[in-house]
Amino acid sequence: MTPVVHLSLSSPTLVYQYLLSCRSTNDEVSALFSQGNPDRHYCLYTYNQLSGRGQIGRQWYSGQTNNITLSYGLRLTNIQAADQFMISILFCLAITDLLVDLVPTGLTIKWPNDIYYQNKKLAGVLIQNTIRSGHISETILGLGLNVNEQGFPAELPNPISLKMITKQSYALVELIHALSDQVIHRFFNDSYNYQHLKEEYISKLFRLNESASYRSGETPFTGTIRDIESDGRLIIETNKGLQSFNFREIEYLGL
Repeated sequence: MTPVVHLSLSSPTLVYQYLLSCRSTNDEVSALFSQGNPDRHYCLYTYNQLSGRGQIGRQWYSGQTNNITLSYGLRLTNIQAADQFMISILFCLAITDLLVDLVPTGLTIKWPNDIYYQNKKLAGVLIQNTIRSGHISETILGLGLNVNEQGFPAELPNPISLKMITKQSYALVELIHALSDQVIHRFFNDSYNYQHLKEEYISKLFRLNESASYRSGETPFTGTIRDIESDGRLIIETNKGLQSFNFREIEYLGL
C-alpha cells in the first residue's frame, strides 16, 4: 500500500488510500470505519479489484489497470433514514456531473443507480448505509467505472467504456480526483432541496417517458417510466394505471 495522502478539498478532508489489489473496496472502507476516526472521510481505490460486487450479488468486472474501482466512505449528519434514497440521487448526480464534460450526450441513469451510455452500461454503483438514531451516520459509495477498457468478457451483456465512446485514453487518478470534487460538492452542500434534486435525477432517467418492456415476477408488461416516489420506488404507467415498484421487483427487458 502506498502512503496515505490527505487532500484538503473545499469541504471535508478526504483520506485517499490506493491498493495494488483488493477483493472489494467497499469491504476495505468498512474496515476503516470500524477503526474509529469519526471525523475522517475516505476514498479507497484500486485498479485491480478481485471480487467486486454489483447489485443483487452480481460480480463487477474491473479488468486490470484499465478501469476505476473505488469506494467513498462518508460520515453524514443531515440525511434521515427515511430519505436514504437521497444517497443514490446525490452519488449518481455527482458521477454524471463528472462524465457530462467527457460525454456531452447519451448519458442516463438506469434506475436505481447504474450509469448508461445509450443502451450500454458505463458504470455500476453499490451503496451501503449505516443507520443510527434515525439518520444515515455513514455511507459507503462503491463505484465501478469502465474507463480505458477495449474488450470485455463475452458473458457481460452490454458493457461500454469511456475509451470505446470517445476513442481517447484517460489518466485514472485524475478522473478519481475530479470525481471527488463532485462528490464533495453534492454531499456537503448546506442548501439541499430534495425536490429539485429529485427532479434533476428524474430528468436523467434511462427510458424516461418511453414505452418499454418490463417484467415483475413472472409477468411481462409494457410500461412508461413517469416518476419516482420519495422513497425511491419507480413509478411506471401501465395499462392498469400508475404502479410503483421497489428495487428487485422489476426487470427491464427492452423496447
